[in-house]
Amino acid sequence: MLIGLSAERIVLRRLAGDDLAVWERQTDAGHQVDLHVHVMRGERLTDLAALREFLAEYHERDPADWSLTEFPHGDTAGLHDDSQAFWLAEPGVAVNVLVDPAQVDRGQLLATTLAVGAVGAPGRT
Repeated sequence: MLIGLSAERIVLRRLAGDDLAVWERQTDAGHQVDLHVHVMRGERLTDLAALREFLAEYHERDPADWSLTEFPHGDTAGLHDDSQAFWLAEPGVAVNVLVDPAQVDRGQLLATTLAVGAVGAPGRT
């Protein structure tokens, strides 16, 4: 069980050089995705401002209207709203955690986000 959600299956996919983990559960209509974790790689991902710019474009958001709050993630900072959190793991590598805000509240989003880290990093195996 993760963030209060019982995931019947975790799907790992490789997408054009990026990694994606999806937590989903069975519903009457099929499957419902409750959480996505994207690990993105690219030269454009140089700092948090560049990552924010990239995600605003990717998610088709107006950067001026996208209200985000900073949070600490290890030795770096990230940004979040009610449905996603993101940070730069290192230059060229970013992580974006997205949830269904109807299923996961902001506290659960941040708790899950803070639990995501690189294998071999302090506190990780």
